Amino acid sequence: MEVSCFYAVADATAKLEEVYIDYDIQNEIELFELYTKYQNHFPLGYSSPANPNITLLKSDVQKNQVSYEVDNFIFLSDIPLFQQALLFTGKALGYEEIHIFFNEKQLI
Repeated sequence: MEVSCFYAVADATAKLEEVYIDYDIQNEIELFELYTKYQNHFPLGYSSPANPNITLLKSDVQKNQVSYEVDNFIFLSDIPLFQQALLFTGKALGYEEIHIFFNEKQLI
């Protein structure tokens, strides 16, 4: 499924805004990687709320809920804004909830 409705942080306002990116997302891993490894796909003036060094240790999808297990680089990110960006963009893939875990403890 090609998602055209992405959310990124507008550098001018520091708020999430809808942007167009020519980038294909098929699953929860590609969604996560857009905001970390591939955040260079965002247009000028927009950025990701996530640190690009976050390692995705594990992901799981159950009944339209996504869980991400990550490493400690998550703490160099705006965690609530990152989760919100994942959720807003993930809704196009049918995800209703997104949870982020560190050391098996839910952060959000």
